[in-house]
Amino acid sequence: MKIHDMIGRTISLHKPVERIVSLIPSITETLFELGLGEKIVGITTYCIHPEGKLDNIHRIGGTKNPNIRKIASLSPDIIIADKNENRKEKVEELMKIAPVYVIEVNNFDDALKMISRLAEIFDKAKEANGLIEEINDGFAELHISRRGKKVFFPIWKNPCMSINRDTFIHSMIEKLGYTNLCAGYGEHYPVITGEQMEKMNPDYVFLPSEPCSYKPEDVEDCKRIFPAAKVLPVDGQMFAWYGARMKYAARYFVELIP
Repeated sequence: MKIHDMIGRTISLHKPVERIVSLIPSITETLFELGLGEKIVGITTYCIHPEGKLDNIHRIGGTKNPNIRKIASLSPDIIIADKNENRKEKVEELMKIAPVYVIEVNNFDDALKMISRLAEIFDKAKEANGLIEEINDGFAELHISRRGKKVFFPIWKNPCMSINRDTFIHSMIEKLGYTNLCAGYGEHYPVITGEQMEKMNPDYVFLPSEPCSYKPEDVEDCKRIFPAAKVLPVDGQMFAWYGARMKYAARYFVELIP
């Protein structure tokens, strides 16, 4: 079976897939949602969903520095990686062990396409269609009444970093009907200077729970920098985890800003 991954590479699968290694937490959750949990033999340290179902699966390290030797010992039939999350040199090493399917998700539509692509590989069309329908229905019911509100969404501190329009987080901000103040920056995750922040004047500052763990004092700092803005700690997974977690995101957004 020959398949094309999301960066255009052709991958040959020489036998039915029975052993999967996932290098992305959101993909691990999505594979379970598609009914593939029993085939997953390796996951990262950061894979936490679905809760209570991961205890017996081998941990293969982090997303940036997976344990290549341990992955090889698991004899995977396929490894699933992410272009933006996993390091290229590590992915190239893993290609010597097993076929590596590389995902690239930069927006909401890419995420739905990714679910469909996984369904094709694993013959899970029914499950994928059900998940996609549930996600679309949830966002269709997301009533947007504050279009034009401006959002600053930092993802890191020291240095302060945010997200541009070529990121999945940006597309989720758009789904809320808001404007990402860093959309026009050249890099996916641009460094934001103090001078740039002084010119922003956001309506909201969203401080996500991941990848950076913001503390109460960070909230107070943001309030001093942006006195006119509403500063909200938010669940980073709802903005950044593409795949199965998206079915919870619309409901979360409604509760976040009723």
